[in-house]
Amino acid sequence: MRIKEAFILAAGFGRRMQPITDRIPKPMVEIHGRSLITRIIDKLVEYNIEKIVINSFYKADILKKHIDSHIQTNNISATVKIIQEQELLETGGGVINALHHLQDKPFFVVNGDSLWHGEENIFKQLARCWNNGMHSLFLLKNVSDAIGYDYKGDFGLTKNNMLVCPAEYDFLPYAYAGIHITKPSNFSGLKVKKCKLMDIYASEKIGDIYKNIYGIIYQGAWFHIGTPQSIIDTEKLLENHLS
Repeated sequence: MRIKEAFILAAGFGRRMQPITDRIPKPMVEIHGRSLITRIIDKLVEYNIEKIVINSFYKADILKKHIDSHIQTNNISATVKIIQEQELLETGGGVINALHHLQDKPFFVVNGDSLWHGEENIFKQLARCWNNGMHSLFLLKNVSDAIGYDYKGDFGLTKNNMLVCPAEYDFLPYAYAGIHITKPSNFSGLKVKKCKLMDIYASEKIGDIYKNIYGIIYQGAWFHIGTPQSIIDTEKLLENHLS
């Protein structure tokens, strides 16, 4: 199935990226001279996305000028809408706030601090695995292969690839790799407020299993760009091993 719209999360402060984010928002951090946000936009355009909605809050004017310049310079035909939040709504509130800018159809949700490197366009790969019986479909990466990720893991998978996240755990094998497809119906009846996406999806949990929320494991390279050191590490790996 072709997914026609995407929402990019780009509003956060990026405190772990200081002092770089003292002057620019985190999505403008550059890897080999190209910002994360424009890399994401370009991959979506390559996939033939029709509309991109981006939220903003911290240094919103700087981010908007950067994106507008990229769109004009590269003659991007996709519709790009930047919405500025009046307060930081976090991931869940950000999506709810953006819904009226999107059609009532499945759409991509994309973290603004990730980079993907593989043979196939990542959005095409994820969309190919989607079916309408799903409520959401998450891109996952083995924690042992996740570059710049220093947490204990986000999910496991059942035998039929539904997400599992026990209430208490020491380690889970997969990290959320920054993209998922979701349905607007997941947010039906919810008012705009500050909240996290996974708290919303937790309403789908039966025990430890997120019912009808699935995951696929990404075989390419995924980079979580969270700290200044991760920029150095990512550039070195891209230069020496992946490019």
